[in-house]
Amino acid sequence: MHSSFITLGIIIGSSVGGMLVDTYGLRSPLWLGAALVVLGLLSLLPESGRRRTLVEV
Repeated sequence: MHSSFITLGIIIGSSVGGMLVDTYGLRSPLWLGAALVVLGLLSLLPESGRRRTLVEV
């Protein structure tokens, strides 16, 4: 399952990047990559707000 999502991400990223190059030029995949990094970091925010508790064994 994990490798399927990696492959899906490569397919989607390549397709969108190719469309952006046709429309906006060669620098547009850099902006797409930066936007995806920001999106990935934003997806981590809910987890960072949780407090971790230690469980004694």
